[in-house]
Amino acid sequence: MSTSETCGRILAALLPLGVQAFLATACETPCFPNYARNITAYVVEPNAETPGGIAVDESGFPVDLAAVDGIVDALEVCLGEEIPRECLTVKIAPDWYVSPCSGAQLFPCDIPQTRCANATPDCPCRCAGTVQDNTVAVTTPNLASLAHEVTHIVTGLPDPFPPEVAACADGIVVCTP
Repeated sequence: MSTSETCGRILAALLPLGVQAFLATACETPCFPNYARNITAYVVEPNAETPGGIAVDESGFPVDLAAVDGIVDALEVCLGEEIPRECLTVKIAPDWYVSPCSGAQLFPCDIPQTRCANATPDCPCRCAGTVQDNTVAVTTPNLASLAHEVTHIVTGLPDPFPPEVAACADGIVVCTP
């Protein structure tokens, strides 16, 4: 039985007809599974859209919108499944910075310090990317973590990814001229 059929039966059994019609759209177009708790709580207000239709909240920073599409396109090919653009939003963390410890673009997040093997008081555990609210890939302007976070969104898998998925999640890079 398809997700749409299952949702339809649940709606028919539990809800009055008017409410069924209103909620049916959510069952017909499921986006992605919920894979983990939020470790950020950014306000997400998309102010741009990629040529391919992905909503982007640039947080006041320049974002290469064509690169966002390129990463998602490459991820589709690698994973072998279509990624519905209307179900995906990219958020640039407004408080990102370049780490003096690693040189990477990072942002504060509520990640357990035990998840970072090299964390110190001078170099605390921070994020290069995360998923917020199931469909928002939070990243930095260099988009270095975008493929990884979109892989979480699409597959519902936590870290570490199985090898066949890791090759897609961590093997797609942004190429700039």
